[in-house]
Amino acid sequence: MRKLPERGPMGFGPYSPADMAGVQAEGRYRFLEAVGRRVPAVLDDLALPGAESTDALRAWGERWNLSDPWCLSTALLTLQAWRDTGGKARGEWEHPPADYVLPDGYLPSHGETLAGLTFRHPGWEPTATFYTRPEARAAILRAFTAQLDDYLEMMEQRAREAGLVPTPETRTPEHFDWLAAHQVQGLSLSEVAREACRSRQAVSQAVAGAAELIELTLRPASKPGRPRKA
Repeated sequence: MRKLPERGPMGFGPYSPADMAGVQAEGRYRFLEAVGRRVPAVLDDLALPGAESTDALRAWGERWNLSDPWCLSTALLTLQAWRDTGGKARGEWEHPPADYVLPDGYLPSHGETLAGLTFRHPGWEPTATFYTRPEARAAILRAFTAQLDDYLEMMEQRAREAGLVPTPETRTPEHFDWLAAHQVQGLSLSEVAREACRSRQAVSQAVAGAAELIELTLRPASKPGRPRKA
């Protein structure tokens, strides 16, 4: 199972398509992984016989407040992965691959390369120059650094011209954990705030923002999360 860094750009790199599909996919990944950690019963419940039927899948989504189409699609994909591996992957989500399409104009024209960098320099000849080895090393590094800076600027300019935008950084991955705690585990926003040592307002805003990003319908405040035992 792939692991995501706690900090750094979300999605697939420092620049992303304007629709942020990669960012949304990562947000969904982080949310479902938090659900699995906090409430393992979600996946245990999914493993019950007959769960792949439409009615059973919808009932599962209703029980856990995971009724949005993408949640049910991921659940079905997970069931299929468990079946295909003979149950070896049971207990883990199978996340769908994110659709990532470079916009028109970003791919190189014929004869160009997308990201190739070739550095050429006359080099150092110990018997034919007055440069010492340290001086030659410094001169070569200066030349390489200048060419590297030009190359990186060119690639960023190409990305901007193609309509790509800077990818938001994952500075607060815990927001998806808070969302899982509230949406599925059944904690109130006040309970999540106390657990996280944050204000209720901060947690409420973070939960709402994370839910909006991944297109998750928040449960009504009056509806609990995980099913209560009789």
